Amino acid sequence: MRSGYFTALVAGALTALGLAVLPARAEARPYPVRIDSQPSGATVYLDSKEGEPLGQTPYNGRLSAGPHTLIVELDGYVSQVQDINIRRGRHVQRIDVRLSKIDLASIEVVLGRAGGRKVEADGARILVDGRDVGAVPDTIQVPAGPHQVEVVLEGYKTFETWVETAEGEKLKVTADLVPLGGKPVRVAQAGAGATADDVPGEGEGTTPGSRAPRRVAAAEDNPLAGKSATTEPEGTAFREKPDAAPARVIPFVTLGAGLELGGRRFRPNSEDVQGLRKYDAGGVLMVRLSAEVNPLAAMQSRLASGWGLYAAYARATPLDSTAELMDGTEVEVPTVWSELDLGARYRYRFRPDSYLGIEGGYGTHTFTFDFSADTEELAEEVPDVSYKFVRIGLEGRLGMGRISLLGTGGTRLVSSIGDLGDRFAKTDILALSGSLGMAVTVTSSIEARLVAHYDHYAHDYTPGDGAPSGTATSGLDQFFGALLSALFVY
Repeated sequence: MRSGYFTALVAGALTALGLAVLPARAEARPYPVRIDSQPSGATVYLDSKEGEPLGQTPYNGRLSAGPHTLIVELDGYVSQVQDINIRRGRHVQRIDVRLSKIDLASIEVVLGRAGGRKVEADGARILVDGRDVGAVPDTIQVPAGPHQVEVVLEGYKTFETWVETAEGEKLKVTADLVPLGGKPVRVAQAGAGATADDVPGEGEGTTPGSRAPRRVAAAEDNPLAGKSATTEPEGTAFREKPDAAPARVIPFVTLGAGLELGGRRFRPNSEDVQGLRKYDAGGVLMVRLSAEVNPLAAMQSRLASGWGLYAAYARATPLDSTAELMDGTEVEVPTVWSELDLGARYRYRFRPDSYLGIEGGYGTHTFTFDFSADTEELAEEVPDVSYKFVRIGLEGRLGMGRISLLGTGGTRLVSSIGDLGDRFAKTDILALSGSLGMAVTVTSSIEARLVAHYDHYAHDYTPGDGAPSGTATSGLDQFFGALLSALFVY
């Protein structure tokens, strides 16, 4: 009896052990899988890159059931890392991976001089976008777009500049290092076929106290920023630089000044109305100033960093309007033409040098005459205008390398028009404004702009009681100009 009891006990234990092991064996059983990529020939890893790769696409094999991490890499394409789940079954499970091509460019980094002496290259390291990529001199393959280039050498200040590369372009960066405690010396960068003096770097065209010029790519705009070793293209061999500070895309302050040739054209619908005569002015020289502040520019949040405050003021140089009195005498009347615009705007940057924005604010547009005793009779015929309005509009910028296209458009909700409006029982205004132009990057901190603008005020008059026949019921006031300006960006 004891022998039979012992035998039954052992058999039961072995049975339980077998039942526990069977699921594990079933779980470890491989199932047929086919992995394809577009284009084919990519290397396939499973779960990590520490071991040998599974093979190349198209890959036909067997994998154990359950969740896995699939890594697919091909030289010249962005690596793909994705989670997959292998199902149990006899049918082949297909996995397709589409790879995106990397638009590559190259940056050649060489050392120049420091304090007039040739610098020994031993120990100098190159960092691109905050990652160590090798020793100087070297040529680095990078995706097309903006990049931060640094050269680090013990005993010297870290050299830093920003470059923007195009697909297939080879850009040369010459680093003139500055000994610790020494004075800054020239730093140059040049494209293919250019000399080192063609493009300014640190000390020329950069703003004191600013580590990054205007055309900077934030981490979210950098194709390499934030990617792990499994997603970086082959041949770059990037290693993370600890505590690399993210760069600014948006400037803190922008200051502008320029000269404008402006003009005005006013037409009532009837020329024989309460002395309301037509008016023309052209080729008027104006000075226009502007300032913009982006207090949250350093923040990495696009929602926060896109907000800014702006102010603009324009005034015509001493201007005289020529008019003819009733007796045929021509006189000159001193005239004041000024514009003021205050407001806030939000810009969404879909590229470092391109954005779409919305803006709104308060403004005035004044065109007044200083009549004397000799010209007092004109006061009843040529009324002053002083538009006060709330402005709402859209703006945009499209960057194309060193040249960008600019455009604005919007409406003005006019609350007052001054003396002209006082002549009628009621005046309704439809006001529109727009501009179109281009910007050219001169240096990393200076930009030149040529912009044409147009302001349109359509008047709808309601004459007062007892108004004579022929009184105007509408009018059109138009202002236009072409502005050439320079902007300083910090």
